[in-house]
Amino acid sequence: MLIYLDTKDLINLLEHDRPRPIQEFDAILRAGLHNLAVSFSNVKELSRPLLEPGARTVVTRLLNQLEKLPLRYIREGTIIRDELSEAREAFAGGREYRAISPFVARFDEAFSPFLRPLASAMYLTLSLAESVFTLWQLNPSWLGPPTSHGLPPIKVHLEADRMHRGPSDAASNFAFAVANHLRDLATRKLLPDDLEAWALTSSAEDRKCFAGWIYADPRRCPALRLSDEFYHAVRKNASYTPSDSLVGDFAHIKCLPYVDLITLDRGTHDHVRRIADRIIPGCADKICGNLEEVLRRLARGDCPSS
Repeated sequence: MLIYLDTKDLINLLEHDRPRPIQEFDAILRAGLHNLAVSFSNVKELSRPLLEPGARTVVTRLLNQLEKLPLRYIREGTIIRDELSEAREAFAGGREYRAISPFVARFDEAFSPFLRPLASAMYLTLSLAESVFTLWQLNPSWLGPPTSHGLPPIKVHLEADRMHRGPSDAASNFAFAVANHLRDLATRKLLPDDLEAWALTSSAEDRKCFAGWIYADPRRCPALRLSDEFYHAVRKNASYTPSDSLVGDFAHIKCLPYVDLITLDRGTHDHVRRIADRIIPGCADKICGNLEEVLRRLARGDCPSS
């Protein structure tokens, strides 16, 4: 089983031995041949005390503890790009969408998928903690959230969208999101050449048809679909005040279709569970409230893929 933990659960486990000692959790994983799926966002959030002078958290200890567990690294930063690339190939070729695999062998592949091999090679012999400290020394800002006018961009966009009346139906909203993702990825030169050319030259009608094909089956581009539905659920809920953790929440949500069990932040859990239950059969069953629930389900063999 692949288990993805929200960073709060990782901190409780690694720093406080809650809800179980780390050694006991490690034994449970190994006995059941389970792996912990870890993203760049997880590691970034664990390492953020490096930006806080006087912080009591010993980041090296947390990362060393984490690295001792049976891990698989998940590259959440390129999931939507890879989903759209596969969807375009399938759509153009008249075949069905094939699920992507966002997993990589090493942490450096998870945090910087676009590094040239020679630049990435410097991390080959480094431990997880050494890699983080090397990144921190090169550019401390990577640990902080991305900002726009002093706020995380997602919060800026959310507030602007709440003021703007966009399409009222979900399918049109999704088509708009697909077009935006394609344009952004193409502008940043992050798409394969053929897809970049199509994204920049295709007509609005072509892109709408492509988005409609994806939308017709939520198993096509599931991370994109879940994150888009979550965004619009939050946008429509005027009483929801987004926290600074919203950027991390989106990163974790993108991992949901590719793991077996996942814990999500309390403010995100209910929203995502309702969305997942509605659009992707069985996906909501992967979502747990905390690590203790994960452990109970592992003990019972109560897992969606079992």
